[in-house]
Amino acid sequence: MDAPGTPAPNRRRPGALALLAGGLAAVWLVLAGGDADSWPLGAASVALAAWAARAMAAPGPRRVRWSGLPRFLVFFLHESLVSGLHVAGRALRPRPALRPGLVRFASRLPDEDSRVFFANAISLMPGTLTCGLEGGELTVHVLDEAAYRPEDLGRLEDRVAELFGVAAAGRPLRPGDEQ
Repeated sequence: MDAPGTPAPNRRRPGALALLAGGLAAVWLVLAGGDADSWPLGAASVALAAWAARAMAAPGPRRVRWSGLPRFLVFFLHESLVSGLHVAGRALRPRPALRPGLVRFASRLPDEDSRVFFANAISLMPGTLTCGLEGGELTVHVLDEAAYRPEDLGRLEDRVAELFGVAAAGRPLRPGDEQ
């Protein structure tokens, strides 16, 4: 049961569902090329997708700092490119020197939302895949255990902490920032 004065998850912002449905309808319009004959299926698809998105929405308020998104994206895209080139270089060698394995990483992120986002971001990076998340510990599959450096994941974790406006392991994000 929700705390007194806290709206139920799907009734928090009535206009949000309409905005979501409108965005989904716009995507359908583009994908269907404006074909009016597609709208019966499109309307049903939009309604189902909007309902599913709202039903699966986490009940708590999102704490993403949208102002931090550009910085995160620049970092993430840069690291993805560098990692992708590294993985491609290893794959194209006549005898790839790989030692795949599982490593554990203890996350310092304080809440589940930021840890789940972090785990998913790891999986999107070339050469890594998050296989498990229990509490604050992640199990990550890496292509080469010898090349694995926990500080690389630590830098990604720091960017996720910035994006969510939380401090990792109780230290401030930057001097002057408050949690």
